Amino acid sequence: MAILDIHQVSLSFGGLQALQNVHLKIEKGSTHALIGPNGAGKSTLLNVLTGMLKPDDGSVMFDGKPLLNVNSYDINQLGIAKVFQTPAIFPEMTVLQNVTIPVFAARDGSFNFNMFEGRAKQRPLIEFAEQQICELGLEDHMHDLAGSLSRGDKRRLEMAICLANKPRLLLLDDDGSESSTEDLKVRSEKEQKTRQGARAGLRETQRCPMPILPILPYV
Repeated sequence: MAILDIHQVSLSFGGLQALQNVHLKIEKGSTHALIGPNGAGKSTLLNVLTGMLKPDDGSVMFDGKPLLNVNSYDINQLGIAKVFQTPAIFPEMTVLQNVTIPVFAARDGSFNFNMFEGRAKQRPLIEFAEQQICELGLEDHMHDLAGSLSRGDKRRLEMAICLANKPRLLLLDDDGSESSTEDLKVRSEKEQKTRQGARAGLRETQRCPMPILPILPYV
């Protein structure tokens, strides 16, 4: 059974047809790529999947459940995470704080903080956040402000934030055009681990850089 099933999804903005009868099925543990020029509707489709846009027609099923008319926060709680083209981070917080927030949110179901909770209960969650940071090569920036990072490191940070929420489906709205070869390699290796962990991935891109070719069995 496909974890994601998109059926006849169409969306237009006035006279502009952004999506037309889109069909796509994604199985658990697989990684797919949407390749096309600017304006092809790649980011629009990802925005439909995350509840940011509502299509005119069609249906989207996630793990057998309808996804349309579900708000973005609840979609995230269901297990869908998205890495944006422009990194969505908290620039005035440290790298560790950025990644710790979704770890607690995944446990509590909301962005709540129990001020009376002991450090012993918090420590395993913080250690998990630290693990995500290290696996993406940001251990030297653990306590740096997120806003001080390079653009490539901000993209790595956002991926760490997404993976800290233990998503079942990871969406990457990132064509890699502004990333170095080393940055692409690090993130691609992390995507491979994500697929091996029985999660699924969908990446949009205008091109197919060499470092990500090995993880794209479906293009």
